Amino acid sequence: MPSSASKIRTLAEAGVPLARIRDLRSANYDHAHDLDADDPRIDDLARRIAEATRERYGPDEPPELHADSEIPALIQGTVNASSPAWQRLDTLIRVAQRDA
Repeated sequence: MPSSASKIRTLAEAGVPLARIRDLRSANYDHAHDLDADDPRIDDLARRIAEATRERYGPDEPPELHADSEIPALIQGTVNASSPAWQRLDTLIRVAQRDA
């Protein structure tokens, strides 16, 4: 099964605009909102997002938005509060990034 990153490259090479590729990726994230937090698709999505992030930024930690600001954490907390599945997804992505 091709990786998410290779699918994105294939779409880009086929001339699909980057904005459309982002829409396809965010559709998976949006769909996860209503999943049960223990749904195995959450694990797979977290793995694919972490993989795509590492491919985009390399093995180093991705850039922080504003490390000295509490605003990103407040926004992420609000997003996570809206869905137990999104909260679990965020946790899994952070663990994958830390363990990479």
